[in-house]
Amino acid sequence: MIDTGSRPLIPTTPRKVSKSIRRFLAAARLRETPIRLRFTETAPEYEALYCLDNCEAESDRTGQEIVYGWVLWEDRRFGFIEAEFHAVMRHGNTLVDITPRRDGEATVLFVPDAQRAPTRLDPRSWKSFTNIKWLNGRIVEPTEAIVIQNAGATIKEKRRREGSL
Repeated sequence: MIDTGSRPLIPTTPRKVSKSIRRFLAAARLRETPIRLRFTETAPEYEALYCLDNCEAESDRTGQEIVYGWVLWEDRRFGFIEAEFHAVMRHGNTLVDITPRRDGEATVLFVPDAQRAPTRLDPRSWKSFTNIKWLNGRIVEPTEAIVIQNAGATIKEKRRREGSL
């Protein structure tokens, strides 16, 4: 838990790749250059918070490559940076974020990570990674493996019901 007293953390997309962001990336061993991505709708059934499912379905539908990495968030008031594991699609030479936003952010700052990839365990769960958290110049929560359960219907189940699979 990050202690900020009585004020809540309000992480948002970093405005620029600052010295703090570069130090965070080095400490987290993320060597790729951050890329600013906008949301691009490719299918109306893709849901916020389900990037792994969305990208798996998109890859099945189009044959395009999934790229795994991290979305960066920052609350400069507290020297806080967080990296959230994320998946996007490669359309030709361009990375495209197909997962709708839940927070209204126009863009995200994405860092590809070729060293980590999630594993599909069964139709409703993934082995993935926890967020990396940084506070005042040091990592306070490193990433570790985690199992993510999807409580709702999967995209494949929804498409089957609609007759589009």
